[in-house]
Amino acid sequence: MNRYLHEATGRPFTAKEFRTWQGTLQAALYLASCERGETRASAKRAIKAAIELTCAHLGNTATICRKSYIHPAVLDAFLDGSLGRELPVELARARRNTPVGLQPQEWAVLVWLERRTQGVLAQCA
Repeated sequence: MNRYLHEATGRPFTAKEFRTWQGTLQAALYLASCERGETRASAKRAIKAAIELTCAHLGNTATICRKSYIHPAVLDAFLDGSLGRELPVELARARRNTPVGLQPQEWAVLVWLERRTQGVLAQCA
């Protein structure tokens, strides 16, 4: 599978990278639509639900999903309240202008994550 991905894309992608993207995307979209709540406990319950949703989608345990398939910036941003403010703005922009080959939700999360990580993702490409 990984060899096929490398040959098809011309880049050293692996299946894990696609799974990580799907986990990050799903968790970010779910959490951006959730109320954070007034307490840290309510925020953690929402994160737990996002992780369980991701687990069901990817077929992994909660521990594996949290550690390996959801970018930590998503969880941190939800806890600090910025995900719910920032990602909807990116979604609105993406609905007006998304590159060919991506869904608006994918583009919005990608742009948001790039901004959140201050260009760290571009350095990895």
